[in-house]
Amino acid sequence: MARVAGSKGRGRGRGRGQGSDGEAEDGFVIQSTAFLLTYQTFVPIEALKGLAIFDDIAEWSMCHERGSHDHTHLFVVMKSKPNRLPLERFAFDAKPNCSPSSSRGRNSRRSWDRAHFYVVCEYKDSHVWSQSNYMPMREYAVDTIWVTTLWRQNKLTQVVECCARYRCLTPTLETVVTRTDLRNREVRRRVDLAERAGVLRKEVKDYRVIEVIEDWKAQYETVRPRYQFLWLSGASGLGKTMFAYTLGTNVFLHSAGANWHDYDPVNHDMILFDDVYDMEDYISKHKPIFQASRSTTVNTSRTNCFAQVVDTAGKKLVICHNDQPTQRWVLVNCVHYEVTEPLWVDTHAIEDA
Repeated sequence: MARVAGSKGRGRGRGRGQGSDGEAEDGFVIQSTAFLLTYQTFVPIEALKGLAIFDDIAEWSMCHERGSHDHTHLFVVMKSKPNRLPLERFAFDAKPNCSPSSSRGRNSRRSWDRAHFYVVCEYKDSHVWSQSNYMPMREYAVDTIWVTTLWRQNKLTQVVECCARYRCLTPTLETVVTRTDLRNREVRRRVDLAERAGVLRKEVKDYRVIEVIEDWKAQYETVRPRYQFLWLSGASGLGKTMFAYTLGTNVFLHSAGANWHDYDPVNHDMILFDDVYDMEDYISKHKPIFQASRSTTVNTSRTNCFAQVVDTAGKKLVICHNDQPTQRWVLVNCVHYEVTEPLWVDTHAIEDA
């Protein structure tokens, strides 16, 4: 049985070798062949080798990690199961927390191997140094799941490099990690762009009030079977895009090409198409989207493997484009405003006047 017991042998004890006030109890004893000790400070390797019971230890792995604070892990496999080994024998200058191994029978060996690997893995983000007399790839093989578990727990970043180092890399894992990293980079980039756009929008706080656009906004105050979208045309540099952002609270942006991948009809109240190429052709192929009346399907094909349902019912749709609309259906179903001068208010000119 694997346990840490109290001095009177009541049940399993507290399992981490601590009393109710957070201090280690001197009466705690170890009754497990293998156990993990954690010290909330740095413990040198010389302290382990200087233990009076060091010769009774069959296997050991020790590491120093630096996360939110410095700490030391020590995993120990005794030569024989101890009979009430006092925890204070491993106290050094600091009293450890103790996690005994609960594995039994045939599962014990792989469980101990995994604990050794957890301690010595040099690819953990918090790793500083580690030593062991029972090394991976020499005494035992590393399972891929041991590495991926650390990755999922955010304890390890270089998962592919780690698996390659310990010879447990699979093509499937490499593909999953590559796609996950790409996805994470895309998310971080979108967040950076959103923050940048927010900063730029704050630089110009006041925009002109345009009557035709105010009338366009007013249509959303009532429930209608369809709505007109807004088309802002004009030369570059007049503030069309920044002005458009002020028309919604949480804006979903299409830039250059239409991509609905991260669109969320629950959170986004406005959809902005900023200089999307072949804009009128896209509108003609997806008219229900721009009527803001119901859901429709985009990216259809014979197999529909990339098909996506898009819900724009009741959403504001704004197009910013250098060119004016020309197709008849577009002209009938949009409110077009030609921008000929900057859309922001020159506050300095007002103050000077």
